[in-house]
Amino acid sequence: MYNSDLLKVIGFKPKENSHNIYFKKYEQANDYCIEVDVENKTINYGELITVCNEGYSNTDCLLECVNRLLDKGYPPQNLKLESAHISRGGGGSDMFFIYVNRDDGTGFLAIHFIKYWGDYEKGFHYSNKRLFGIFREFIYSIHKKYDVVMAYTSELQKDKIEYRNGIIKIKESYRKMPGCVIGFTDELIFFGEKSSETLKDKGIFEEGCIPYNLTE
Repeated sequence: MYNSDLLKVIGFKPKENSHNIYFKKYEQANDYCIEVDVENKTINYGELITVCNEGYSNTDCLLECVNRLLDKGYPPQNLKLESAHISRGGGGSDMFFIYVNRDDGTGFLAIHFIKYWGDYEKGFHYSNKRLFGIFREFIYSIHKKYDVVMAYTSELQKDKIEYRNGIIKIKESYRKMPGCVIGFTDELIFFGEKSSETLKDKGIFEEGCIPYNLTE
């Protein structure tokens, strides 16, 4: 957390006349600015990005994805960050989400973070019922509001950001299914007994993709 090397890789610069504070301005968003105070472990996402449960929102992975969205051209006022501590089976874990809306307020993209790279790398297999269960519940909770759902993680590896994402498009027919029965088999997501989708790893962040379009 609060890795100054990561901040430099994604374009943040030291703020003048300050100690361990980094900032970045986004030209495509009218020089919208985000500041990170490494010493005090805080992130100022500015006035336009909605941040819920702020105490849980200061993570490198979350910041890196916000940076990726802004670099891609998504407006800061259409981003909402949510986080929560979820108790499960005697334990608990922190969950992080980004919701990307259109200018008219309708939902386009909902991102669920897999906090640790290792969890993601081994997670999308049927044997990992915990991860599948959490992602399934997330899809169920938002499938009628958002068009695209993504599982996401990233990590700094040798001066380069590596990321993984699993993407699924929510078809209108899925929203009409009673209860939207969702299940998993390996990398397939089933909506009901007949409709199934493979998790895709491209379509949002690659070169040539434009905001609010899933490239298929």
